[in-house]
Amino acid sequence: MEREQITVRLPIRLKEQIQRKADRAGISFNAMVLILLQNGMR
Repeated sequence: MEREQITVRLPIRLKEQIQRKADRAGISFNAMVLILLQNGMR
């Protein structure tokens, strides 16, 4: 899989919300962001 690095600036509260969701799922913040992006593309 090819990858490209990007920078995303998020409001602090949104970043914390995503981090909590990732923590509950036992995955990394980046993995959760990828899941959320993939779900949003459906």
